[in-house]
Amino acid sequence: MVVHFIARLNNIDADAMQGYQQPTATSIAAFKGRYLTSSDTITTLEGKPDCQRIVLLEFPDKKHAMDWYKSGLYAPLLAQRIAATDSHFILVE
Repeated sequence: MVVHFIARLNNIDADAMQGYQQPTATSIAAFKGRYLTSSDTITTLEGKPDCQRIVLLEFPDKKHAMDWYKSGLYAPLLAQRIAATDSHFILVE
């Protein structure tokens, strides 16, 4: 069953995020995942706006998603993102 990661990012340090996107995309593809969107253009229809950027990733199943998230390939990129943003990262099944 297809699963999705949703990342909601705030307080993004653009300098600290340099060099993040391309290797992250490569690491996602290595686990059969793909970016669906990464956008700063967000229209809030209900509630209060709560993030500056939304990232939506798709994986074929939970195992591939979790293997990617916990992988050595993604680990340094995860540390970079955590240091450079305030983020809320969730998996939706």
